[in-house]
Amino acid sequence: MDNSLVKMRLRSCLQTILELEPCLAQIDAGPQMHKEFEALKRFLQDLDQLNLTEADVLRVESSTNTFLEELSLPMRAGACADASFSKLQ
Repeated sequence: MDNSLVKMRLRSCLQTILELEPCLAQIDAGPQMHKEFEALKRFLQDLDQLNLTEADVLRVESSTNTFLEELSLPMRAGACADASFSKLQ
């Protein structure tokens, strides 16, 4: 598969997660997640330097979907005042 397409898919996953940062900052685990968000931002900046495979991206896509599913209940319960999470569901 074209490496640029693979990178585009990975970038989409990472950006989706990063869009949740304001919401996740409002929950109990928010402060602990700050370092992880910073690491994701650095990774996103360096993405073009990586040689990725389809399998790599499939794992990240699967993990992203699982992450979003796990967040759906707390976010729907009002843990986030930001409407951006509901747009992703």
